Amino acid sequence: MIPVPIRALRLRYRGPMSSARSRTRPYAAALAVLALGAGAAFWFTPHYDAWSMKRAADANDLEAFAAHVDLEAVRESLKQARRDGAAPRFGGRVGRLAQQSRRLLFGALTDRLIDRLVTHERLAREIRGEPGRGDAAKPLEIALGYESPSRFAITVRDPAQPDARPVALVFARHGLADWKLSAIRP
Repeated sequence: MIPVPIRALRLRYRGPMSSARSRTRPYAAALAVLALGAGAAFWFTPHYDAWSMKRAADANDLEAFAAHVDLEAVRESLKQARRDGAAPRFGGRVGRLAQQSRRLLFGALTDRLIDRLVTHERLAREIRGEPGRGDAAKPLEIALGYESPSRFAITVRDPAQPDARPVALVFARHGLADWKLSAIRP
């Protein structure tokens, strides 16, 4: 082995980091900040869409409101809720065929009623919080949260009626960052 003088190697001390690493560090930090910002924006897209829907309802802009509502899916969710628990119970000595025909008739009538009553105008009026006949507007408890990565729910509860079930407005993801009201769970 041949001894080499240290001066011949021309080594210079550059500090604790190498020059290549010091040049990429600001880019990595900027990339991390951008990724956090994009993630936060992606996380809050349903909140923004719900706020936009409420703003359109308050302004009575039915075209903008309709862009945030999948009306057919909302109607179908209400029909399903009626099928699951709202059908009348027929008891007594009524025969099975009579019970089934009454349920079928009740179902057909309520399905048509839901189709006629659930419109963009009526949904916008409910979202605005316009009181019904003789009702006064009351403060409500509202909770927001994800049910799954593609479903977001706004749960509304009347604090004056603690035993009543809350109503959930369920938003479903349409595309990457677009959300629409797609179900109402009574």
